[in-house]
Amino acid sequence: SKSSAQIAEMYQTAIKMASENKITAKNAWTLSLIDHMLEVVEDDDHLVNFQRASCTLEAGVKIYCGRVDETFESTHRVLESLTRRQ
Repeated sequence: SKSSAQIAEMYQTAIKMASENKITAKNAWTLSLIDHMLEVVEDDDHLVNFQRASCTLEAGVKIYCGRVDETFESTHRVLESLTRRQ
């Protein structure tokens, strides 16, 4: 489990990368924001900060899209490789 400081740093990095459109298929799997969304959007009283939730969701969508793109590209490469062998 990550500490609060690690989660805060991860959040800042992911939000910065999302705002600069630097989330790609190649780096999407290195960003763990999706795995910690609830911890990021809830405050200490377990109330949701909707402004933070909005930014987190936007970055999460970009990360998820990057992961889907990378999975598609990987699968396509494997399929091409298998097709060439036949």
